[in-house]
Amino acid sequence: MQTTTARLTDGRLDLSHWDFQQMPSLTLDGEWEFHWRRLIRPQNFAMNQVDEVGYTQVPSSWTVMKDSEGKSYPMYSYATYRLIIHLPKKHPQLGLFIPKIWSAAKVWVNGKMVHQSGQVTNRYDAFYENSILEKLVAVHSTARSLDIVVQVANFDMFIGGIVQSFHLGTYDYLMEATSMQYSWTMMWLGALLVMGLYHLILYVFRRKQKSTLYFGLICLLIGVRLIVFGEHFLYESLKTHASWFDFILQSKIYYTTSFALIPLGLLYTTSLYTNRYFRVHSSLRRDWLKRTLNFLNYHTIRISLVLVGAYVLFIWATGPRVYIPTIVYIPPFFSIFFIYMAAKLIMAAVRREKESAPQVIGISVVVVASANDALHQAGLEIFGAFELLPYAFVAFLSIQFIVLARRFSRAFSEVEDLSENLERKVIARTSELTQSKEEIEAQNEKIEKAYNHITDSVVYASRIQKAILGNPDEIIRAFPDAFIFFKPRDIVSGDFYWYAEIEAEETDAASELWCGDLVKILVVADCTGHGVPGAFMTVMGNDLLNEIIIEQRVINPEKVLYELDKKVIANLNKQYEGGHRLSDGMDLVMVAI
Repeated sequence: MQTTTARLTDGRLDLSHWDFQQMPSLTLDGEWEFHWRRLIRPQNFAMNQVDEVGYTQVPSSWTVMKDSEGKSYPMYSYATYRLIIHLPKKHPQLGLFIPKIWSAAKVWVNGKMVHQSGQVTNRYDAFYENSILEKLVAVHSTARSLDIVVQVANFDMFIGGIVQSFHLGTYDYLMEATSMQYSWTMMWLGALLVMGLYHLILYVFRRKQKSTLYFGLICLLIGVRLIVFGEHFLYESLKTHASWFDFILQSKIYYTTSFALIPLGLLYTTSLYTNRYFRVHSSLRRDWLKRTLNFLNYHTIRISLVLVGAYVLFIWATGPRVYIPTIVYIPPFFSIFFIYMAAKLIMAAVRREKESAPQVIGISVVVVASANDALHQAGLEIFGAFELLPYAFVAFLSIQFIVLARRFSRAFSEVEDLSENLERKVIARTSELTQSKEEIEAQNEKIEKAYNHITDSVVYASRIQKAILGNPDEIIRAFPDAFIFFKPRDIVSGDFYWYAEIEAEETDAASELWCGDLVKILVVADCTGHGVPGAFMTVMGNDLLNEIIIEQRVINPEKVLYELDKKVIANLNKQYEGGHRLSDGMDLVMVAI
């Protein structure tokens, strides 16, 4: 709300020559009539029933005033303010903006009560009620002067009196400015609630990212503070229509959310950066101081949680008249945690951690805005006669939102890069595996062809082996109670049996015994090796037995085995194997009947 200030002294303001077309609004700051510990009605002023008149600066708290003995006025008391304004002969429809007085108040304009906030009484009793409301009232267009009377009673706030500026101007201008302020506050409130819920939802789906939880809670707490003490339609509606929303509940919610921001701010700052603690220099000589600093360093968040939790319990266990006077002592104490948080951000910036520089800028903006508003309250102006802290908080939270968004964006980019690299690796690996598979399939095809060829040869060799071996029917016919158990492990076998019937002749000692008899000869042999090598040995053994027994007519087992051994050695060692004689052969049993 852009306004100018006219000269206001001794409770009088002359606007008879004021041009409201050129300057549509002005603040009513200056010396107002002040009647300490008196609740005076407008008719008392009209009947000249007021004898003593004092003056005080508005806006200001009466606690800064001193009595005749030099003592400050107490915060809990009551008083009446009065201002007389002379208007131009002709003026547009005017409006009077009545700010939040932060105490119970009644406002009259030209003898008519136009605003009441709470119940004004001269003592703290069941009838007293504080209700912090603001209002824009219309001024009659034919009025030549305004007689403004304000009664204020404070029995539960740490400040008393009119601490914000009244505004006088054209009604349309003030209405537009008020609506703009309300709309801006509602927009800011909506943004806070949306940001808070959005980041809480992010935390639900990604619980490792604690910063989203803390930032979401910070946004929601600031939003709740703005609901219970804010310039917007929702606040006005609650105060006007919700009887349960009294000053006691309102103040408890406000201070609870305010102090809860301290540990949340520390948790949020800590969650952003990996280096959580400061280093206490080893050259510090006092051991007790070093231990104390180390303890505070590692337990700052726990200390803040304990202190804030204890103070919040104190707030909810007592009433405003008990805890509100202690509020003035808390900010300097809790400012230590703010300094600690700012120092952590500065150290992060020195270490060049990501997004630390914007954080330092945001903290600096808040500090400068706080200093400006404090100097403005003291009557000094740096950046103009308006408060910067609300805008600084908007900038600070916007920076936090950008920081978190950038972190998530960077995380998604890293995931996308990893996915792309992984996809490229998978494609390359798949190509390699496909090539290897094709090569293996080609080799398998060659091996299968070779195997089939070898198998066909071995099968053919098996048929030859079976043809060479003795006829099983002849053995069964010669030995009716016998059976043949022949189960080769491979297709061809290194075992064989041999059978023959031969008429004995007088060629050796055995033949003399069997001379003229039919001798049945049965041989069972186990050759060295298995499979194809063993099969070769069976063929050789079969041929040698045919040669010795059938052709040479040797039937004496001793001579047969001797001749067989000699011939096997002779056949196998026709060539040397690496300079060594081969030791292959066969185990053989021979029966001659």
